[in-house]
Amino acid sequence: MKQLQSYIANLESQLKDLSVENQRLLFSNDERKKQLDEIACKFHEVEERHNIEAGELKAQIEHYKANHYVNLIFFVFFSN
Repeated sequence: MKQLQSYIANLESQLKDLSVENQRLLFSNDERKKQLDEIACKFHEVEERHNIEAGELKAQIEHYKANHYVNLIFFVFFSN
């Protein structure tokens, strides 16, 4: 009977240790999830800024191409 009580006490001790370890891991997972959420948010902000800047650059290129085309026509028209 004493052996059974010792076995039960040992299992209860293991259960307590595992519960503490489980809580530690849950906290760690929550911290990692927060970090991943922050990284994802920053990524989306950078991606949005990139898309805006790329659109602005494309608009500038189109403006310069159109301006260059007008200059060519003007040069050809007035050089004759």
